[in-house]
Amino acid sequence: MENGSCQLPSIYGTKKIRTYAHCAKETVGRVVASHTLLLLNLDNSTTVDVQVTLNYVGESQRREYHLTAKDGNLRCQTMLLNGNILSVNSAGDIPLLNPINNQLILQLTLQKYDKAKK
Repeated sequence: MENGSCQLPSIYGTKKIRTYAHCAKETVGRVVASHTLLLLNLDNSTTVDVQVTLNYVGESQRREYHLTAKDGNLRCQTMLLNGNILSVNSAGDIPLLNPINNQLILQLTLQKYDKAKK
């Protein structure tokens, strides 16, 4: 794997995980190459642990952003980013999008989504 390239992880145990990747090589104005990995868990009953391995020399941490529906209700109009309600303030400004910082070597856990309770 070269600097600026990445490989999608293999997911076992469910067919309801979708993975997408974007890789940006090192350029003027960007100090290091970056990798963005989007993982979607479409399963309503399975929590999945994903091990992502990058042959990458650089930062030892990754920044995670988990977007979920409030109370697991997919019909809810309130979304959570890393467990916090995601909404604009009274001036219409979006909030700071603070990531969860984790070590690169740790597994990434994708929570199941829950069905709406009636």
